[in-house]
This record gives sequence, structure tokens and C-alpha cells, in this order.
Amino acid sequence: MVQGDTMTGGLLINVGGVASASIDSSLALEVVGTMSGRVLHAQDLLTTSGAFIVEGNSTFNGNVLLARATRFSGSLIPSITNKYDLGSGALRFRSLYLSGSSLHIGKDGDESTIGYDTIGDRIVFDADSDGDFDFRMSDIGSFDIATVAADSPTDSGYARIFAKGEDGTAGNDPNTTVLLHMNNNTTNDAEGTTNANTFYGSCPYTFSSSVKKFGSHSWNASCTGYQLYRYGGSNTDDYFVNGDFTVDLWVYEGAHTNTKRFLIDSSAYFVTQWGLFIGNGNKLGAEIQLANGKTFTMTGTSALETGQWIHVALERNGNSFNLYHSGSLVATTTDANDLAALSYHYLMLGNRYPYNWIGDENFSGYLDEVRISKNARYSSSSFTPPTGAYEESSGGLFVRLSDGTLIELGSTSAGSAGDGVWTVRSDNNIYYSLGRVGVGASDPLAALEVRESAIDGPAAIFVNQDGAGTGMLLDSESNSHPGMALSMLDIVRNNNTVLNPHLLFGYANTFDTNLYRDSANVLRTDDTFEVGSTMSGASLTVSNLRNCDTIDTDASGTLACGTDGGGQQSDTDARYVNVSGDTMTGGLLIHATNDGSKTVQAGVLLEVGGVMSGRTLHAQDTLSSSGNLVVDGTVTFNGVTYAFPASDGSASGKVLKTNSAGQLSWSSDIDTDTNTTYSAGQGLTLGGTVFRLSDSFSGTSLEI
Repeated sequence: MVQGDTMTGGLLINVGGVASASIDSSLALEVVGTMSGRVLHAQDLLTTSGAFIVEGNSTFNGNVLLARATRFSGSLIPSITNKYDLGSGALRFRSLYLSGSSLHIGKDGDESTIGYDTIGDRIVFDADSDGDFDFRMSDIGSFDIATVAADSPTDSGYARIFAKGEDGTAGNDPNTTVLLHMNNNTTNDAEGTTNANTFYGSCPYTFSSSVKKFGSHSWNASCTGYQLYRYGGSNTDDYFVNGDFTVDLWVYEGAHTNTKRFLIDSSAYFVTQWGLFIGNGNKLGAEIQLANGKTFTMTGTSALETGQWIHVALERNGNSFNLYHSGSLVATTTDANDLAALSYHYLMLGNRYPYNWIGDENFSGYLDEVRISKNARYSSSSFTPPTGAYEESSGGLFVRLSDGTLIELGSTSAGSAGDGVWTVRSDNNIYYSLGRVGVGASDPLAALEVRESAIDGPAAIFVNQDGAGTGMLLDSESNSHPGMALSMLDIVRNNNTVLNPHLLFGYANTFDTNLYRDSANVLRTDDTFEVGSTMSGASLTVSNLRNCDTIDTDASGTLACGTDGGGQQSDTDARYVNVSGDTMTGGLLIHATNDGSKTVQAGVLLEVGGVMSGRTLHAQDTLSSSGNLVVDGTVTFNGVTYAFPASDGSASGKVLKTNSAGQLSWSSDIDTDTNTTYSAGQGLTLGGTVFRLSDSFSGTSLEI
């Protein structure tokens, strides 16, 4: 054969002379053995049943079928760009198939794809090749996870990280205080952040699996008496005196009765703090009782539909009370007063307390997805009622463990507290709710514990604010623990300077005032302590005022040691020192003016330099006066009380005479006593007076 020859039929080249070698009628060239060359060209189909080795570049203008191992030492380049596949849906390279911009992994009909998305310049991953990307990487360094259901892994020992999007049914968030799904044939499956009470009544277990809005059941209100209730004090999750709240639920009524029937309410004996009802005209209504005694009612504009589920809601938003029927605002009232404060109340479903309230009848129908919230949920003229049961979260990033435990890493809750482990919310606040936080502590004993042996900075916890800062607020409502407790080791001093005080105060990074526990029940400062108002207590000890005769104040109000005569008191005061009595050692000098001439005589306990006056003057030993002694009342000598005359009268030549009551009066100097015996041991001298004897006279001598 020479160049340019043409032959008809297939050409068989049998290098080894294999007897069984033959050529297929469909083939143009069959080589039994190894075929090699710089260029191999087949106009239609090039096949090999053995190894296919390409040492240089290869160009394929059509399909290439390789039945055995193929090795390329150079590039494998298609003759036309972006036209040919590597493999096919049916024929793959070990479950790999490259088509378009996607790499398919798996078998036809059961595969995953990895590809490139030109919109956003992203590498995308589609785990089930349904066309929806499960996660993707973009050129801005982000890693996106598509939202999926919160299911758990099927294999034990694994944890699943997934994102869940927010939807219209999210609503069991931190603002939800009570949530009744009505699914488990018992009302006591209630959820909510503060729900902790048990429901009772005539029919707490009457549920319907045929008439339901969401889930598996609804509550069938079809009994007499107290249908369903829960007792609570004044601090339960359905009791609102002030602040925003929302009550919403789904209602199904088969037929109207034209009688007032309450759906849900918070009531005491003939007192309805708040309640939702269907009124006499079969219209939705709400009743509110305020703290000022006023009760107002809101009523909708049209009758509730029968034979279908209707969403109803009562909301307080600030001073506005709003009533919603199927997502539409049907009544609103403005009032700034608090709701009536109740010492006890019942959360009632199907009637109010008491159930036989005049003019009421029990509601007969179905209730589902009952929720009470401590915030205003809607606050608009209309909203779309939820399309599903309220879920535990409004979306976020989660970890689901193989045992079903759900851990939330982040939440989409923006205005509320959030539910995540670490949640960076849309308002850029960070929220954590899983447990305690320890900094340097592997087993923290408090919500936040900082435990370090050494720190790099001014303090273990450092709060540094500018002029717009609001300071630090400690708001504790504990009834059994202190708001703040500081515990230190023994106080350490260096040259009388305390190195570890409990508190150190300063200004502009100069800390010069301390306060610390010096010993048991003793609080001390080594610096100046000033009281701008009143200080009261059992005792006050000032370390630099020991052994003072007196304690005086100077012009600046500073306490200092004084002398006996150094103290002054110019303010009006009804007391000297202590109203209950004082004991002092040494004489006391009281004078009106301090001219230096007044002193206390030796042995005298009380010296008054001036006039001393009072109702009673008593001296246990001696009472003396160097001036006048004026007594306006009685005088007691040796236990005998005398009353002196109230005026001098004509006292000249008179004597003081007592009567049987001890009262003294002026009298003539004669003796009118009827005693017939008179004795004068020193003799009796009479001048100018006649001495008469009315009887006999006897004696040894009589001198006239």
C-alpha cells in the first residue's frame, strides 16, 4: 500500500499472527496488538479494546469510546469549545459525569452536582440535583447554607449544621408566654417562656382529630360548667396590668346562638380583666376592665363566619387596644390607664368566671393554636394570619444532634431577645441563652464568671465610656440575695497603705479613695469621708480622734480634737446631749456669756453663771446659791414640804406660822397655842408686856 491508495472493506493488521483474529464488518481498521503513531485519526469512531495511550495532544471531533484504561501524557482538548461532555448520563466515569458547568456524582437519577453559578460568581452544591442549591461559596468569602427542615441525622454519632428560614408560622419566641397547640389530647402540653401551671375543668381532654386547624387535634369545647381553666395569682403569664400584650387564637363555630359566649379571658369573680367573646349579634368582641373602675367593650363590624376556621386577636400597643378579625382591624380604643389589678384570677377558655354569669352561655365549637404574648404582635390595620402552627423559632442557624437535641447557633429574631446560643441579631446586638459563660473558668458558677491568675490591662472586666456613656446599672430583684457582694482576702497594707481594698474610687485614672472591710462588721476608709445629709447608726469611730476631751468642727466642717472649753453650740436644740439622760464626770459650768469671769468652784458639780430656773431643782448633796433664791412653788426640807405665802403683805413684826397642812403664813409674834405649859431653859424676858397667870403660881423664885 502506498500513499493515496483506497481500499474497499476492512483492513486487519495481525501483528502477532493470532489465529483467532478477525475484523468486524462494521470496522474499517482492526489492529490486533499495539498501534502507535504520531497522529491517529478516525473520521467517525476510534475505539480500543485495550489500553489507549496518548503521549501528546489529542483532538477529538466526535465521540470517543474507551473500553479500557486510557492514559494521556498531554492535554485532552476538544476541537470545539463548550460543546462536548465527558461521559454521559448513562455512561459515566466511576459515577462521575461532567456536563456543561456541573460535575455530576452518583448514578443517573440519583446524583449530586457541583457546579459554577455565573450569577454572583459562586461555586454551588446541589445534594439531590433538584435544581435548588443547598450551599454555595461566593467570591466575597461567604459560605451560604440553604434553609431546610429541622430534621436530625439518621446516623448515630453525627451532628447536622443547617439553616432554617423565617416564615409566617414562626411565633413561639421569647415574647410567647403561653402557647396551646391542642395536639396531645391534653391541654397541659402548654408551651411558652413562663407557662408552668396545670389546666383543669369539665373537658380538658376533649379533643378533635377531624376538625382541626393545624397539627393532629383541636380542643372541642362541648361541655357544661367550667370547660377549661387555670388558676393563677398576680404574676402569671396571662396577667397584664400594664404594658403591651397580644392574645390570638383560631376559632371554629358550627352555628350561631345569638348569646354572649366568651372564647378566652382572664377573670375573677364577676370581674373580667380582659376577654375575647362572640357577642349577641354574633360579632367578635373584647371586654377590658381598667384600674379606675371603667369597663369598655369593643365590637367588630360583621358576624363571625360559621363552619370554618377564623383567626381572632386582641392586642394592646401602648395606649391603643386593637381587635382583629381574620387579620383585619375591626375595632380600636385608646386609653392610658392600667388594667384592673386582681389578687387572683383564672385563665378561662370557653366561658368566664363564674361560668353561670348572667347573660352568658358556654362557647360550643373548637379552638386551636391559642397564644398569649407579652408584646404587641400586629399593630397595623391588617396582617396575614399564620399559615401553620407556631414554631419554636423564627429561623436561624442550628445544630441538630443525632439524639434529636436542637441547638440554635443564631436567630433571625431582631426585636426580641432571641433564642440562640450566640445570636448576632439584625440590630447588631449579641444574645446568648444556652448556659453559663466562663472566661478562664471551665465550670462557671454564675451566669458570667471571670477567673484569671494574671491579666493584661487595668482589670479583669473593663468598662470604658465617653461623655455620652450611661454608666453601669445593677438591677436585682432578688428577695434572698444581695445585689452585689465583694469578697476579698485579708487586707494587705504597705506602710499603712491598703493594697487590696474592696473598692477604689478615682478620677481621670487617679485612684485615691478606698473603702474596705477592715474587720468583722467594720467598714473603713483611709481617706476623707463626708456626709452631705444625715448619718445615723450605733457608733462612729474616727481613727485620728482618739482620746480627745471634746470633738469640735472647724469652719469647713472637719472634725478635730478640742478642749473642755472649746465646744460651742449656737443652734436651737431642745436637748443637751441625750434625751434619755447622760452621765458626766467633773463640774459643769453653764453661763450666758463667756467673758472668762465664770468658773466652777472646787467640789461643785453644777455652776450656773446667771439665772437658773426650773420647776424642780434637786441636788443630791448640796444646793447653794451666791445670789437670790426664788421659789415660786413649794419647798421641801428633809422630806417635809412647805408652802410659803404668795406675797409679802405687811410682814414687819410678823412670824411664819405653819398650819396642819404645812402651809406657812405671816402671823403676830404671840403664842395662841392652848398648851398650858411653857418652858424656857435660858429664862424668859418680857418687855412692855403684861404677864398674867390665870391659875396658881409655884416655883422657887419670881423676879419682877
